[in-house]
Amino acid sequence: MTPFDSALAFVLEHEGGFVDHPEDPGGATNQGITLATFRRWARRHGHHTPTVDELKAIPAATVRAIYRDDYWQAVLGDELTPALALITFDMGVNAGPDRAVRILQQTVGAIVDGKIGPQTISYARREGDDPATLDEITARRLHYYGQLGHFGTFGLGWARRTVAARRAAEAIAVAG
Repeated sequence: MTPFDSALAFVLEHEGGFVDHPEDPGGATNQGITLATFRRWARRHGHHTPTVDELKAIPAATVRAIYRDDYWQAVLGDELTPALALITFDMGVNAGPDRAVRILQQTVGAIVDGKIGPQTISYARREGDDPATLDEITARRLHYYGQLGHFGTFGLGWARRTVAARRAAEAIAVAG
């Protein structure tokens, strides 16, 4: 199983099926893919604008393609250590790739600009999958969520997912 496959399996385990929670700023979502994300992806690939019903029936291959194109590649998951890739990718899905990259950059001491480049990759590889690094990125992720206005509604779920990502990342690091 590739690092992307492992990370995607983790995300899909935590995202679930179709939801349209009135307090979720993402709106209609299926398997973690918002309708807006699905529509952007479809436009880029020359498809018609999907409907909510099409989001409800989104094919697994499309879900995988969106996650690879819009999230994994956005955080350069193939360039990171597998454990940091899982955590950064998962946060990118939940809070946007830019925010996830900023938190990774803060964690590893790189310039914080939200754009993953050679310095961020180098610093992330230097830090590797050290438990202290995994703890730091986890703490920063939790801190970010705690500042959000809808933390009262979704915070416990975000915290559980963040802790689960930390555990999964450590399992990957130990196995690697």
